[in-house]
Amino acid sequence: MAVCPYVAYIQCYLSLYSSFYSCVPILYLPYFVSLLFDSRLFLESKSVFIACAHTRGVRHNPLYKLRSSPADFIVEEILPNGIIRESGGYAVYRLKKEGIDTFGAIRICAKHLGVNARDVGYCGLKDRHATTIQYISVPVEKTRGVPLEVADRNLSFELAGYLEKPLELGLHEGNRFEITLRELDQKAFDLLGFGVNALCVFPYVPNYFDSQRFGAIRATGGFVAADILKGDYASALRSLLTEYHRKDRREVKEVKRFLADHWGDWALCEKFLSGKKARSAGALGVMRTLAAGGDFLSALDKFDREELLMNLLAFQSFLWNEYLKRALKETFGKKRLRRVEYAAGELYFPFDGGDVKPLEPLLEVSAYLPSMPHFPVTDTPEGRFYEEKLCAMGFTGLSSFAAFERIGIKVGDARRPLFTKVSELCITKSGKDAQSGRGEKSGARMQERRGEKVMWAAQETQDIKMINAVQSPVRPSHFATLSFTLPPGAYATNVIKAVLG
Repeated sequence: MAVCPYVAYIQCYLSLYSSFYSCVPILYLPYFVSLLFDSRLFLESKSVFIACAHTRGVRHNPLYKLRSSPADFIVEEILPNGIIRESGGYAVYRLKKEGIDTFGAIRICAKHLGVNARDVGYCGLKDRHATTIQYISVPVEKTRGVPLEVADRNLSFELAGYLEKPLELGLHEGNRFEITLRELDQKAFDLLGFGVNALCVFPYVPNYFDSQRFGAIRATGGFVAADILKGDYASALRSLLTEYHRKDRREVKEVKRFLADHWGDWALCEKFLSGKKARSAGALGVMRTLAAGGDFLSALDKFDREELLMNLLAFQSFLWNEYLKRALKETFGKKRLRRVEYAAGELYFPFDGGDVKPLEPLLEVSAYLPSMPHFPVTDTPEGRFYEEKLCAMGFTGLSSFAAFERIGIKVGDARRPLFTKVSELCITKSGKDAQSGRGEKSGARMQERRGEKVMWAAQETQDIKMINAVQSPVRPSHFATLSFTLPPGAYATNVIKAVLG
């Protein structure tokens, strides 16, 4: 790597110092200088160094804006080559959606195709606040014909071909992402360039479940699943039926407020819900059960299975994240980890020029998600961690998960890699933010613009695209679009957090 990037790297640190340390005593300057000379830019012999310049502590104010619109976050599912055929027992459709989750989209598709939603196969759940492209399958014998194309308010789907077997979770090879970050200033541009360089050299990030997994988390920040695991079914039902989020529709908020105000008057709540469409699935059955004198466990059994499962998965994912955080602390040391906030707390990412070689043994390691205690789950480091963590939280260890089995919800022995590989990473576009009315400009190659160098220069190095930062007087409020591919189940926002926080 040439001298110019190193100069830019020093300037990046100086800009960080002026931004973050201008309000603290000059006594912090020696500490900042030590950080500067402890960092590395690139691969030296056999040692790999992370090339991100971040501040320590939890990131509260991101240096970018994500998801300004669904078009800024594009996800496309990748099916195995040759799986789609010209004939077969299952029709496969290419589904494109915006502003709706996968379950909601499946219900709409099932209605158009004349099948039960349970007959629709899919490979994975896709984000609601994004433009997503995925595939669904339906048995041909159960459909009212096989339409070539259907359009609805938030989605459209078209026939892609046929399959011998239905689609199922995890069948796809991965997901291709195109994510646009906005409101980037000079400092964020510099960090983005070095962060992308680092991931090209060491293309792995911690495989956390990110905030999208925790849509079921309560408005108060707790887990409904925790109440169920403790056997407090009354509190669980009250949370499910009365708590709402700021972005919920007005009709949903109205229903939940009424139930909160009249909680305990089951007959009145049942009468109110019978005339409302904007109610939680199963809410009417819950109130009918309670009005008839049933207990809270019986009432919970009437609640929507999908929502209960999402609540369980959210709590499982939280515990799994906690295990990965501990593995990183033990391997890397907490001082060499950067903390970034997410919906269920904070996550740890390696940073600050640390030698990532100690992480290499973790790259091939997978860990079980918490479930009912049995071999081999309990005879693993993560199983012992879950037992200890759950007991510290007031549960009876992994045996607490029996509470969900009492209402017919079971989870298998799923395993998840601790790290995920980022493939085909590159910055495809950058420039003045079009949403600010200042136009777009491609920055994926070196250009001359009025005598100034554009921020990004693409360089082919072996089989990866490395984006090298070069010295440039980039003005504030720019955008950059990142493109990359991840394996199934991996979260693209972890890549953004690893680069920028």
